[in-house]
Amino acid sequence: MQATWSGLPVVGHGEWAEVSVRGEGIRIGGWASLTTQRFETRVSVDFVPGHVWIPAGAPVAIVGTNGSHVVISASTPFLAPASVEVPVDCAELGHHTTTVRVAAGPPYAVAIGGHVDLRDGPRGNIVFSFQAASGSAWVWLGTQNGYVHIAGGQPPSQSALSDTPLVFDGWVDATTVKRANEIEEDRDSGCDILDSRDACPGVVVVRNTSLYAGTSAGGDPVGTLERGTSVELGAHKDGFVAITTPNRVILPRPKQLFWVRESDVDVTCASTVELDGCPPCP
Repeated sequence: MQATWSGLPVVGHGEWAEVSVRGEGIRIGGWASLTTQRFETRVSVDFVPGHVWIPAGAPVAIVGTNGSHVVISASTPFLAPASVEVPVDCAELGHHTTTVRVAAGPPYAVAIGGHVDLRDGPRGNIVFSFQAASGSAWVWLGTQNGYVHIAGGQPPSQSALSDTPLVFDGWVDATTVKRANEIEEDRDSGCDILDSRDACPGVVVVRNTSLYAGTSAGGDPVGTLERGTSVELGAHKDGFVAITTPNRVILPRPKQLFWVRESDVDVTCASTVELDGCPPCP
């Protein structure tokens, strides 16, 4: 899906921005709240140069604009602060495809819990402070003069970053961590078994047509469906047919369906789907 955002609000002056999206033959334009959107960094962005940064490919939120910059927010793995904000150029946001490599364990530095000062060296200057949850695990890189060199932000056993918003590297007081060669990690994929739904695959839109969204047949016009787009047909009612695209790149609001006029698609496949007001499972 391609999304183009414009009209971003100034920081502290609202959350709505103009957006035009296009994917799988669907074109929709309008306004949307930034608070529910996820963006991505194209390059690494420093928060504390050399010690705390938002890596390339990190998921971030847009807070708004400040002069010529866009202010982004990245969540942290700490109890506090829960997030950090950084001004960036628009060019620093966008899709990133290269794998980012970072330090990995074992050994690991397991947090005892409480206030932690991250320093730029053994007995060095404090560059960042945070509240750590007991049992948080980072990579143990070495010790010197009563301080431990740690790296964290990513799952400490993995050297490849994936959806990691914030990464850090520095020295902490040895009394704030303990060394371990094994740790427990949550390996749940987070995936649920998808519900099944009868549909008609392989149907093609015969002309450019208006796309509607609603809880009943028709609804409000929200965009355009392009000629030649492959769709799956759902319920038929009142001259409209509910549709989804094969990859579900763009979905309607909860409890709504996308609709097009039956005359604009091949409706020879008689769908057995009942109109239940629920969107297809992504």
